[in-house]
Amino acid sequence: MSFIFAKDFNAIVPNVKKPYFPYVRGISFKGITFQYFSGNYFLEEGVGLLALNDRTFSDTDDWNFGIVLSINGGFDLRGFNLDGFKLGAGAEYGITFTNSLPQYSSVHFFVHYTF
Repeated sequence: MSFIFAKDFNAIVPNVKKPYFPYVRGISFKGITFQYFSGNYFLEEGVGLLALNDRTFSDTDDWNFGIVLSINGGFDLRGFNLDGFKLGAGAEYGITFTNSLPQYSSVHFFVHYTF
């Protein structure tokens, strides 16, 4: 399960007199699979369902439904242990098929600890 919230950057800039700052927010549920390569390198892919709330314009408040795709790669520092760190980077793309058809893409870096 993952959450997304993206808002216009001007919302945090001081002395901006704009009356409305657009944003999107959503939730997704993904199935994830891993492939490990030589050394401690790994590749992770995910596909799932997406619900995205589009607030791009002040008169728009639509919930839209679609799919989300993600890919991550990185370095697993755990070795043969179950607990430890993973480091990596990835990308995610969400697209909807209902109402106003919003979509998003993101690039991220992560540090993952398993206990």
